[in-house]
Amino acid sequence: MSKKGQKTPRWRLVYEGRDLQNGLLSDEGKYDAMQILSKLFDEGKPNAIDPDEVEAIDTLAEASDD
Repeated sequence: MSKKGQKTPRWRLVYEGRDLQNGLLSDEGKYDAMQILSKLFDEGKPNAIDPDEVEAIDTLAEASDD
């Protein structure tokens, strides 16, 4: 059932215990968000978040674990 590039909102990006977005992200949205975080961090922007410190949580996997 898992298709590459799935558009189903399923991902939460969490940094230091807080969500970085409102709602859930699709696979594409997660990829785009991580690219933006990486770019800002690499450019040394003030308050940029290290993407290696961001946890991507698959909410569909959590639901199937219950």
